Amino acid sequence: MAIKSCSEGVGFKLRAGQPILMCGCPCKITPGTVEYVMQVFGAEKNSIINYRATTELLESSDFVGINPDGEYTTANYSASQYTTSEGEIVFTGQEHKIVTYINEDLVPGISNFTFI
Repeated sequence: MAIKSCSEGVGFKLRAGQPILMCGCPCKITPGTVEYVMQVFGAEKNSIINYRATTELLESSDFVGINPDGEYTTANYSASQYTTSEGEIVFTGQEHKIVTYINEDLVPGISNFTFI
């Protein structure tokens, strides 16, 4: 009997260069009036599955390094002190899916590239 207790989390990472100071020429900086523009070129969407308990681990063929069609980049598990009634070891751990590249406008909390 397989055990699986997990939750999936999603994280976002903006792909950006350095903030650029917006200043006229010649540049006159008045305290409290400095503006910066962030140049972005997309975002990364990261999906991570966190296991509180599982008896099923990924196989080598599930990873993109072995299988070009694999869905995962990394995983780590730790054996717990528990076993099932059939004697299977119960693990905790995380599985990281392949990063998906998205438009920066799809990142939650950003509207017209103004942080809200």
